[in-house]
Amino acid sequence: MPNHFHGIISLTLGELGPGPCQREQAKTADIIASRNKTAKLPSLPDIVKQFKSLTTHFYIEGVKRRGWPPFDGRVWQKNYFEHIIRNEDSLVRIRTYIQENPARWELDSENPASTGRDEFDVWLAGDL
Repeated sequence: MPNHFHGIISLTLGELGPGPCQREQAKTADIIASRNKTAKLPSLPDIVKQFKSLTTHFYIEGVKRRGWPPFDGRVWQKNYFEHIIRNEDSLVRIRTYIQENPARWELDSENPASTGRDEFDVWLAGDL
């Protein structure tokens, strides 16, 4: 998106079901457990903070060393939006939304020139 992005972060190490995201979580849990028996996953705020820090650092380096255009203001907003994905149907719907989102930029609530209401925003608000 021109001014934001969407992503899915999985933090689960507990009991896992048969779905595709759970299989990936199980692989990650096995890797972490094999490296450190007392390993703990970072929290979502820790992950977001580190992501923002690293991407800001690389952006500044790009401006200084590669001639990227400087950005006047903050690179990232102070907070972020999170939504807990509780089941496979929700996961499929959110993945589809993320893939199709750029084609619906004109409806996005983050677009200053928005021409409508985004169906995903309606869904998140519980209006569907």
